[in-house]
Amino acid sequence: MNDPTQDIEPARAAECPDEWALRARHRPTQRRRIWMPVAAVVIVIGLIAGGATIAFVHGSRHLAALRNDNHATLSRVAVLTDQLAAATDERDRSLHAAAIARAALERARSAHERGASALSAQRADLASARRQAYASLLDATKRNAQLAALRDCLDGVSRALNRLSVGDVGGWQRTLRSVDPTCQRAQEPAV
Repeated sequence: MNDPTQDIEPARAAECPDEWALRARHRPTQRRRIWMPVAAVVIVIGLIAGGATIAFVHGSRHLAALRNDNHATLSRVAVLTDQLAAATDERDRSLHAAAIARAALERARSAHERGASALSAQRADLASARRQAYASLLDATKRNAQLAALRDCLDGVSRALNRLSVGDVGGWQRTLRSVDPTCQRAQEPAV
């Protein structure tokens, strides 16, 4: 090892040999003292750099995970967008079909109303025709009854004339009196 007093200037060393000797001995300690803060600073910088590196690596991994999640989310959004477009198309087709069905229903309802109105008119006509047919039937029945009464009356008059032609005076009058109500019915007006 070197002598610590060698670093001290010779003139000064002679003045105060003990003080300079002491200083010379403490110089390596001072050098050590200078290197300690420097080493501490280097260690702190190393720790900071290591922490920053770890944080950078962690941040890079986190960023990569976020990118993967973003990619998966974008893929899911694309799938959902396609599904939404398909559902929208299906809804539009359903709305179009519903509009067509609604129009067909309105046409059918209108046709039904026209048919119901025509049916009601036809029913009224049928009821009127039935009444007329019934009245005609009653009239025909009454006329048939009058016709039958007229025949009976004519038959009675014919018998009375036959009796008169054979000279039966009392017989022809009795025959005429017996057919008189029948002849009265044949003369009643038809209502």
